[in-house]
Amino acid sequence: MMKDAAFSEGEQQRINLARGFAAPWAILLLDEPTASLDPGTRNIAMDLIREAVQAGTCVIAVFLTPPDPKEIPGRIIDLSQTA
Repeated sequence: MMKDAAFSEGEQQRINLARGFAAPWAILLLDEPTASLDPGTRNIAMDLIREAVQAGTCVIAVFLTPPDPKEIPGRIIDLSQTA
């Protein structure tokens, strides 16, 4: 079996997303879920996050890419302007 270190950051990110969305969860904690993803995979990830929210999952996510959280319905807490 290969170690995770053998995978690129983008591959590791896709594996983690697959693990997170393989089963329904009441709460999803996501740390930079679109980081290291190519545009096509990023769009798929955002679709999965939106579907989870629409299904009633509480999604708590940290995004470093400003436009991403605006694509997800719900409350956004922007900490970028805090000291």
